[in-house]
Amino acid sequence: MTERPSSALRRFVEEDDPNGLTLVVDTPQGTHLRRIPPALPCPLTSITEPARKRQPTRPQQPGACPTSSSSRQPTRPRARAGATSFHNAAGADLVVYNSEWIRRDGEIFYARYPREFLPRNSIVVRPPVLADEYRTQPGEAATLVNLNTDKGGELFWQIAAWTPEWNFLGVRGAYGQQIMPPPRLPNCEVVDGVPGQQMRDHVYSRSRVMLMPSLYESWGRVAIEAFASGIPVIAHPTPGLVESLRDAGIFAYRDDLGAWIHALNALKDPANWTQASLRARSRSIELSAAPDLDQWCDAVETVWGTSARTSTRKRTVSRIWRQ
Repeated sequence: MTERPSSALRRFVEEDDPNGLTLVVDTPQGTHLRRIPPALPCPLTSITEPARKRQPTRPQQPGACPTSSSSRQPTRPRARAGATSFHNAAGADLVVYNSEWIRRDGEIFYARYPREFLPRNSIVVRPPVLADEYRTQPGEAATLVNLNTDKGGELFWQIAAWTPEWNFLGVRGAYGQQIMPPPRLPNCEVVDGVPGQQMRDHVYSRSRVMLMPSLYESWGRVAIEAFASGIPVIAHPTPGLVESLRDAGIFAYRDDLGAWIHALNALKDPANWTQASLRARSRSIELSAAPDLDQWCDAVETVWGTSARTSTRKRTVSRIWRQ
């Protein structure tokens, strides 16, 4: 099929091969069949029910949050855990990414898809942080939010053991096994997590430096919230944190304990801390001025307007945050 019908009903049906799928496209010009090539990353379980009895399933994968269903998203059997957020968003009219590096990954992923499965449009909307809601007077602690292993809980307490001149504040996270500090470390404190609107008073007002030795961050909202108060951030250089912090970030690899100790000790110098704080505030102002939300509104209104003018079918907006 060379042209994309403006109002097509796509569905999967079975053939002799129980692991094979055929794309059926019903258009006013007739029915078109297309065999899904093996390169299409669509891991499937064995098919036992007739296609007409199956219901569309959308595996709940971190990051993919479609806001409506679409006939352009084919009905398919339940996918195994290997299905990705990108795969779930295939065929959407608008895909919203939370960072440029995620969008680049998406473009690479979709290069393997047949053309009719490509998202029609995509935009980047960075997680919005209203600086005024988080701005406060920084405190005195080196802080980590979420003490699980992937966020760097073990490294956090190792740093605490080697830098007794700092006070450390660990904030329990909402997910993952929380790593508690070893005994007899008088410079360590652990507090319960709080809702986002309480982070300013309970976390940032007590923090002088934020530590983010995360294994993975798609963006790193906590860092941007801390920047609103001019709190420097030391971070592992994940693609998301490199993009969000830019030259305002202080980067150290999470497997290099010495680098974290050196960076933290350098911030004991008031002159170094002031310079890092100024860079953090500047980055906060830069992100606050970004027109992401205006672009989001324009994009959604365009999708809705196009739908009203050209088709009666539902349209899909998928958000890919991959946090």
